[in-house]
Amino acid sequence: MKEKDLLLTITTIEGLQKLAFLENLTKEMNDFTTRLQGETGCTCDVYIDVKASRQKITLFETKT
Repeated sequence: MKEKDLLLTITTIEGLQKLAFLENLTKEMNDFTTRLQGETGCTCDVYIDVKASRQKITLFETKT
C-alpha cells in the first residue's frame, strides 16, 4: 500500500473506525497473551481467560 493510499484510508471515518478496531483487537490479544504467560493460580484461571477472550473476539467480529 502506498503512503498516499494509506493517508486517504485513515482520513475517512470508515478508515478511522477500521484503525480503531484493529487497535482494540491488538490490545486485547496482547493482554490475553500476557495473562497466559504470567503465573496463574490454576488451570481454571487459564480456562476462564481463554473463554473470556473468545467471547470478546466474537463480540469484535459482530461489530464489523
